Amino acid sequence: MKKRIFLFSILIISVSIITSIFHSYLSADKLLSFNIKNIYLFNGVSSSIIYAVIELVFQKNKDYVGYAYLYGAFIKLLIFSIIFNKIYLSKISLSFYEKWSLIFIFSFYLFFEIWFVIRLINSPQKKAFKQ
Repeated sequence: MKKRIFLFSILIISVSIITSIFHSYLSADKLLSFNIKNIYLFNGVSSSIIYAVIELVFQKNKDYVGYAYLYGAFIKLLIFSIIFNKIYLSKISLSFYEKWSLIFIFSFYLFFEIWFVIRLINSPQKKAFKQ
C-alpha cells in the first residue's frame, strides 16, 4: 500500500513538473490572471491525498472505493473553489486560453486519479501495479 501511494505521488509530481514547465512555456506570451504553478501544485497535492485515502478505503472495504473517490473529487473541487475564488469571481472575465487552461489542468489530474483507481480496483490486492 505504501509503495503504491509513493509511486503515485512520485509519478504525479514528476508529470506535474514537466507539464507545468511545458504549460508555462506555451503561455509565456499570454498574460494570465492567475499563477498556473499554484494550480498545478494544488491539484498534485490534492490528487496524492485523494489516492492515499482511496488506498486506505481499499484496504478496509473494496466496495466503497468508488464512493470514496467521488467524495474526494467533490471535496477537491470545493476546496479549489474556496482557495482560488478570485479567479472565477473577479469582475474581469477569463480569456478563452485561461478557461481552457483551468479545464485542462483539472481534467489532466482527473484522468490520472481515475486511471490509478481503476487499476487498483481491477487488480488483485498484491499486484495492483504489476503489468
